[in-house]
Amino acid sequence: MQNHDNLHYGDVCKDVASEFYQRVSAAELAGIPLWRIVADPGIGFSKSCEHNLELISNLPSVRREIEKFSLGASRVPFLVGPSRKRFLGEICGKLDPAARDPATVAAVTGAILGGANIVRVHNVGFGVDAAKVGDALLKHRRKTGKF
Repeated sequence: MQNHDNLHYGDVCKDVASEFYQRVSAAELAGIPLWRIVADPGIGFSKSCEHNLELISNLPSVRREIEKFSLGASRVPFLVGPSRKRFLGEICGKLDPAARDPATVAAVTGAILGGANIVRVHNVGFGVDAAKVGDALLKHRRKTGKF
């Protein structure tokens, strides 16, 4: 359960980037190389619906903020796990987490378009389809040069 005392962010993208960099630095000091690290912005954990939307729609901003601390750290893969999260239920009016799979597909596609490298889902079939569509859209963007 999230602690509502932890829901206060100045700028959620900057705050998540700063926390991530601190954790990466500690991991590197402990001997863990960057190539073994995956960044997870913590969708759904101590974040409001608005915070989650801000992070998913602004993953490039999180990377840019991390880059201010470390170019190498800004290049680690991003894992986004919005699957069946409460904020999706708030948006769609779905109390039952299993009924949130269509919303998860939308969130996963948005995250991929924003630069997520890895996604975590409950319904693998829907997740694979969302990843294929997101990937096709990214390839189309690159091919046409239209961003």
